Amino acid sequence: MTLLTANFTIGTPSYLIVEGLEDELFSYKISYNEFEITVNLPIVEFGCKWGKVGSEIYKQTVDTIEISITKEVGDIPSIPTSKHGGRDYTGISKYFEPHQQEFESLARLIYSRIISHFKFILHQPFLDIKNTNKDDFSNPTWIDSNGIDYGCVRISFCSRMIPGMYNDCMDITPLTAENKNKLIDSINNDFKAELYQHIISDAQSAIFNGDLRRAVFELAVACELVVKRKYFSENNISGLAFDYFEDKGRVRATVLELISSMAEDVLNESFKSYSLIDYTNIEYLFRCRNKVAHRGNVVYKDNSGVLRSPDIGTLKEWYISACKLFAWLDSKQI
Repeated sequence: MTLLTANFTIGTPSYLIVEGLEDELFSYKISYNEFEITVNLPIVEFGCKWGKVGSEIYKQTVDTIEISITKEVGDIPSIPTSKHGGRDYTGISKYFEPHQQEFESLARLIYSRIISHFKFILHQPFLDIKNTNKDDFSNPTWIDSNGIDYGCVRISFCSRMIPGMYNDCMDITPLTAENKNKLIDSINNDFKAELYQHIISDAQSAIFNGDLRRAVFELAVACELVVKRKYFSENNISGLAFDYFEDKGRVRATVLELISSMAEDVLNESFKSYSLIDYTNIEYLFRCRNKVAHRGNVVYKDNSGVLRSPDIGTLKEWYISACKLFAWLDSKQI
């Protein structure tokens, strides 16, 4: 039997910070089912380094993770030679396909766990697990225990998703000659985004990254901010009333009440009557937010009582409904 090893070199979303001797090796060996795994965190050459005067211990940076995965396999076909003397991989690429899928899946799992540890246990920032170069996983180099270096058997490239590039999606708007004056205004007027704009932008990114739990929570928070600021702005008398009742712990109105029954009285139109579909989406969003907040589950019951799990497509619809809610509120005067 022959040992087959796949070597992956994966870039990190941001620098990882490690601490140790200047020449210390951050290398770890792990057994996982029938696999033997080696993880290396190589220090960035000529990278940032910091330590106390007189100490030999330094904080240093890592920007790649090297994962080597080894498994015992059957005999591996030899590499045919082309008529020009080069390697002809066409005859052995099919042999490597199932191994590629298996080894790549495990590499993704190990990488995700490493980044999660740095992000959630070591509290290091800017580590978006979804923000990886997929090509790093698709193109390992292969070597066997007989010393045969197969290199990268078949180079593949993953197409990069560019949201809004090929179709209209989630209110993404390109810069055009027609809307260039808004850009100029932003530059001249020192544009600063409001808090809800930061939050809904983060929600949009979370949807594209497939982080539905975070997307639901942030999208609901953005809606709550916009709706309550509309009614209870510090610039109007209702803001003073809101502060008073909030201090007394007597604020009970929900977002759905504010955009339905209360809106009917205050704004002469409810969002529900304006667009029932979008109102229902906001209603489902907050039901799902409650499940996320209380149980950590991305589920909700629809109006017929059926328990549903929203997917990315559903979250995109909820995002658009939130944008329509913001535009509707902006058109109203209090």
